[in-house]
Amino acid sequence: MIYHAAKITRKYLASPSVIILELNVPSLTSFLPGQWVDFMAPPHEWIGGFSIASSPSNLPQLTLAIKKSKAQASAWVHSDSKVGSDLRVQVGGGCTLQRRDEDDDDDDDEEEEDDKPVVFCAGGIGISPVLGNYRYHLNQQKKKRRATSSGKATKPTMLFYSASTQDELVFWEELVQLHREQQEADPEIKNRMIFSLTKSESWDDSFLNTLSDASSGDSDTAGIIELRHGRYLLEFLQAGPKDAIYYICGPPKMNDDAVAFLEAKGVPASNIRYEKWW
Repeated sequence: MIYHAAKITRKYLASPSVIILELNVPSLTSFLPGQWVDFMAPPHEWIGGFSIASSPSNLPQLTLAIKKSKAQASAWVHSDSKVGSDLRVQVGGGCTLQRRDEDDDDDDDEEEEDDKPVVFCAGGIGISPVLGNYRYHLNQQKKKRRATSSGKATKPTMLFYSASTQDELVFWEELVQLHREQQEADPEIKNRMIFSLTKSESWDDSFLNTLSDASSGDSDTAGIIELRHGRYLLEFLQAGPKDAIYYICGPPKMNDDAVAFLEAKGVPASNIRYEKWW
């Protein structure tokens, strides 16, 4: 494994507990969607691990979402890091959202999966690797549309994202924009996006107005982006196709409940990908 020199080019507070770092890593040429990086800030000796939220197509830029905690790397990011700080990062750890059966992917599998629906599930800061895979999936859809005579994708995408409160929905504006672009590119396919709050009973009017503005346009995306309360995950998964590929990352209990539910539903183990890291 090789450590790459990196520099913080942007830092901002995305929620009361999450800071976003954008890094420039000139020598990094590839990674798998959803992988993590080992993260160092010399001369400190600690090593942190953070999932990559950006897509490989965004290189040499990496986007990391770091939740505040007592861990040394997280504490440094929240208190001492600044634009221009020099870092060292190493991609690896096998932490891409992986197949449940842990078989190595091959070209035949990838071609077959191109024709399947895809379902994404994220809880809290678990949005990072899920968003990395979601961005990659949408890029692949664009390539597929350009390569086909109809210019259309054929299978729907579903995305579920839950957080404790509205303020903790990191990346929600980008998710809405990506969803809108996907829907406008193929309006006959009704893709679903659901935001759910587990510790709040209402949505602020300002959020609803912003969501409505962001979702306005030729496509009725405002009616497709759904807002929920409570623990809606299993109901969402119930609506997912059995032949879909599922990408899941969230708190341990969320992961365990989702995997058990999908297995009981009859979804093949090879179609369930999850990150069980924290």
